[in-house]
Amino acid sequence: MLQHSYISITDINLLIFDECHHAVDDHPMRQVMKYFEGCPLNQRPRVLGLTATLLNGNVTLGTVDTAIKKLETTFHANIATVNELGEVLEESSYELLDQVAPARPVPLPDT
Repeated sequence: MLQHSYISITDINLLIFDECHHAVDDHPMRQVMKYFEGCPLNQRPRVLGLTATLLNGNVTLGTVDTAIKKLETTFHANIATVNELGEVLEESSYELLDQVAPARPVPLPDT
């Protein structure tokens, strides 16, 4: 849709990418993110990239920093891990109150 100009990147509010660690080389996710180039910061959609494994199997210990920086550049973002995100959520969210109320059974009509 973007490639054929049916919509513009500025028409999108939120992009969610699953398995975002695959967004390298000419992967379609990376192609979508190229539409951010030249788009004003205040008109860019928010991006949420999700993955269970941040890096793919081709990354060695010596190239971890480079691979992470490459993903951050691709997604115009900063990577946050579960532990870091948990700390952020603890500092910026309200205490959750759980309340449980017993349900009364509702009779079902005979069929």
